[in-house]
Amino acid sequence: MKFQTHPQRQWRIIQNLGSQGGGFNGGIIKVQDRASGKIYIEKRAKPSDISHGLIHREVAALKQVGSYDYITDIVDHHISPHRASIYLEYCNMGSLTDFIDRKADPRSTGVNGHLIWQWFIEIAGALTYCHSGPTPEDPASVHAWNTIIHRDVKPANILLTRVEHGPQAGDVVAMLADFGCSISKDFVQNMEIPADSQSMLTEQFAPPEAPRYTGRSDVWQLGACMVCLCWRTQMWRRADMRFPAGRQASAELHDVVRWSMERDFEKRPGAPELLARVRSAYDVVKSRAGGVGGQNVRGRRPAPLPAPPRRYGGSREFDDYDYGFENDYGGVCVRALKKSPNWTLASEGLDDMPFPRLQYPLDEVSANEQRKSSCTTDTQI
Repeated sequence: MKFQTHPQRQWRIIQNLGSQGGGFNGGIIKVQDRASGKIYIEKRAKPSDISHGLIHREVAALKQVGSYDYITDIVDHHISPHRASIYLEYCNMGSLTDFIDRKADPRSTGVNGHLIWQWFIEIAGALTYCHSGPTPEDPASVHAWNTIIHRDVKPANILLTRVEHGPQAGDVVAMLADFGCSISKDFVQNMEIPADSQSMLTEQFAPPEAPRYTGRSDVWQLGACMVCLCWRTQMWRRADMRFPAGRQASAELHDVVRWSMERDFEKRPGAPELLARVRSAYDVVKSRAGGVGGQNVRGRRPAPLPAPPRRYGGSREFDDYDYGFENDYGGVCVRALKKSPNWTLASEGLDDMPFPRLQYPLDEVSANEQRKSSCTTDTQI
């Protein structure tokens, strides 16, 4: 493809954000399109990225897959012998790393179970698109597709953004980002890099088969990200892998996370198989819960629930999803607290319940829950 030597748009610098934990870029800058006033991200390349062709591979990959709903889109770029930048859509809720850090705070509520399923599906869908294209069910189309392997799926490279328009308006969705370590079938066939080349990924998220990498390596890394999310930790190895999705998750969520992290990559699913199974498992969980207020796999907002007797303070996300509900085993994950002036929330642990199910009367709340009254709703998701 032909690369631009100058950006097509005029950009104004808003804020230097540093490397944002990415180590393999020359800096992240928040910028504004002077014509539209919209905010974007400029990712600057290091001189070595230019000389080794890494920035060229990243631009080519994003041009191919960036239009997918759950992959950060490229809007402009420029590459010259000594300077290069990629301009990307801005994700306004930070990264999955940031989210996990917030949820690791003992004062925070637990992770909303619906979000675990939703983000799992969204990133599995993004990997399916990268590996197999828009029609993964068509072998001929998959064969013709220029497969892209990300090779650096980790919480820092999963960005979160609140949708502003359309049927998902108000939802916080997950976006696969940073294709700086990616390789494509075209590059491999052109002998520009070896097929099993070691990427520059974070060692903690290296799959068991490293330094060999395939599309199933991306699947393993996604599974590790889900373990981090469910256990609210940046290091998946700290989790009790007897319960990869947390101690209170359903058997369905445990099974799909465990399957995605199968050590033998030949037994591990490809991204299309994983996506189909996660969707199916989520449907089972919703069906068992009765389907009231559930969201579909595209993350659209559930039917509105009746308002509680008294309004509690907190964020919009909790207004929508977390009045109080049961997990798959009948245990309460979130309840309103007795004697609280504003329906304060407390969490009894992680749960993969996708939506609110049951609202409890105040007089059924235990003394133990009253003790947790300092755990109010988050101002962020």
